Amino acid sequence: MTLPQPRTAYGVGHISRWGCDPLGLIEEGARLGPVFRLRLWRPAVLGYSPGWNRFVLSDLRTFRSRGSMSDLSPYLNTGVVQLDPPEHRRRRRDLNPAFSHGSVRALTGQIADVVARSLPSGPFDAVEWSAALMRDILEATLLGGRVRPGLLASFLDPLDRALPAPFLRRPVLFRRMNAAMRDCIAHAPAGTLAAAFRDLPNGPEE
Repeated sequence: MTLPQPRTAYGVGHISRWGCDPLGLIEEGARLGPVFRLRLWRPAVLGYSPGWNRFVLSDLRTFRSRGSMSDLSPYLNTGVVQLDPPEHRRRRRDLNPAFSHGSVRALTGQIADVVARSLPSGPFDAVEWSAALMRDILEATLLGGRVRPGLLASFLDPLDRALPAPFLRRPVLFRRMNAAMRDCIAHAPAGTLAAAFRDLPNGPEE
């Protein structure tokens, strides 16, 4: 079966468009049909409807996590994101208590305080503001003041930049961040998300 695809750039398929205007590329593909293909670092099939999402999530034999596009990013190629059944189910069971409705509701006061302190008072760059806000929220709810702000900013910065930044390997930075997370989890104060990962195998990587 041949799937439709948006227009390509000579020699690079859809990579250049994915890096510069991914939403526009997906919208063009969506106009061609409910399912379409892209030529990225590897062939990709995209669907955008609720029915497609249900189809993917209900056919775990065909649609696997390992080997998917998330495997290309160092931010997504480990932990529960890359596990397939039955390991995924067991890992989710271990993680669920920390992210239950009651656990997250207990953090809403901290999050609201951070947001209130960070509200802009004049013109501002929404992307830059939201990135800084998320770092402050992580600091309050997860890290407990044990990860240097500069390290956290360096670690998260590629996620706010255009492709291929989130896909580039940064082994030294990731080793520093994992070491900081191990220290954070070992000394996590009560009431932070980090405390929930203390007895979880490979907690820092998760």
